[in-house]
Amino acid sequence: MALPQSTREHSASPRQRAVHVHLAAAWSVDSNGNGTVTITVRQLTHAAQLERALAQAGVPAVVTPGEMCLNTQNQDALLRTRALRSGYRGVVVTPSAIPPAAKLLFSLIYSQGKVVGFGWGLVHNGAPLQCFSASNDHLYYSSSAPAPQP
Repeated sequence: MALPQSTREHSASPRQRAVHVHLAAAWSVDSNGNGTVTITVRQLTHAAQLERALAQAGVPAVVTPGEMCLNTQNQDALLRTRALRSGYRGVVVTPSAIPPAAKLLFSLIYSQGKVVGFGWGLVHNGAPLQCFSASNDHLYYSSSAPAPQP
């Protein structure tokens, strides 16, 4: 089944292309003229497509649908960079404020076994993610990063 999606691209800086990707009712990624990127997430689905759209817009990211990988450390790390702020139509990311060896983490927030929202954090490339599965609330290591060695 084909997913309704619209995509427009035009030239921008070499590192960051102007991107406008809207995946049906799930999410959208829009580059802005000032170098920021507006991201609207209504459903955290099609993670690989979202990661690609963000990368095209200059936002390195890891998306973890079906699991909660947020913690106070990765949320505080993101706050310290000032790379993300709330905007009128979603969150606004400043790609140039993301440290070189880091990625934005997009993850679900659960409460009492139900999805109650989405959250963002900052993780370092190659660092293991400690995640909780949406289905069983058991801690496991995401396939997005290697498990720590004993």
